[in-house]
Amino acid sequence: MNISYYIKKSNLDENEIVINIGTHEKAVSLHNHSHTELTIVLGGSAIHEIEGHPFSISQGDVYVVPPESNHRYTDVHDLTLCDILISVPTFLKYNSIFDLLPSFHELFLQFGTSPELNRFNRFHIEDESDFQFVRELCYRVLNEYHQKPPGYKIVSSHYFAALLSCLLRSFPTSTKINDFRLHTAIEYISIHYIEKISIRDLSRLSSLSERQFYRLFKSIYGLSPVQYIKQLRISHAAQLLITTDLSLSRIAIQSGFPDQSLFSKQFSEYYHMSPREFRQSSRKPIQS
Repeated sequence: MNISYYIKKSNLDENEIVINIGTHEKAVSLHNHSHTELTIVLGGSAIHEIEGHPFSISQGDVYVVPPESNHRYTDVHDLTLCDILISVPTFLKYNSIFDLLPSFHELFLQFGTSPELNRFNRFHIEDESDFQFVRELCYRVLNEYHQKPPGYKIVSSHYFAALLSCLLRSFPTSTKINDFRLHTAIEYISIHYIEKISIRDLSRLSSLSERQFYRLFKSIYGLSPVQYIKQLRISHAAQLLITTDLSLSRIAIQSGFPDQSLFSKQFSEYYHMSPREFRQSSRKPIQS
């Protein structure tokens, strides 16, 4: 059962965000969403299966599901979820402060080529008081919109910003960035990934040789620096394909690719469909 929605229309537009809280007592069938989904497990337990790979979830778990990823819930036991659908590029356009946080990029934009590699896009809120505060904020956002007191839009926006900030604070970035020498380089990439970035510059920021930087980076992320940056660019392009009507050539440029041909080639290798096919498949109502 759904309590309420923080949205006016069925499709995300500008800075609109879908938030809804529901309790499930039965399995949830296979489905997907055209936007990034952030989920907070407020109670109960289940098996969350994404692209055929099952993971156990329980109260306090938080995870992100990439756009167009098929997922479902089985072995459900009084499962209460706070689901948040968000257009990441549009959100960052109006809330640029989050673009400066490496944890935002790690949680929302860095996905491996298979669900097993996306273990870093899931975490558990360890502190009970932190979890209760996050839970309270989820309901406060919805109650504001449901009751619509004076100024509810402004208050809802501030509650959501606080909610997201609390989650990013709880996100264990040290799981990925477990060597302080990479902090500056990762922060630089998170801000400048659309621009031209050289391994030489990144290694200098980390006070390492290029060889040392490359080996350390790949040992932590499982990707080379070039693959890591390319993945961010492809994720950014995917969101633009979904949320805008920009031409493919314009999206290529705005995502850091030198031309449309290279963009189409690398996008197809990652998503197993062309950018045009991806856009056409995503032009459908958001599924609940």
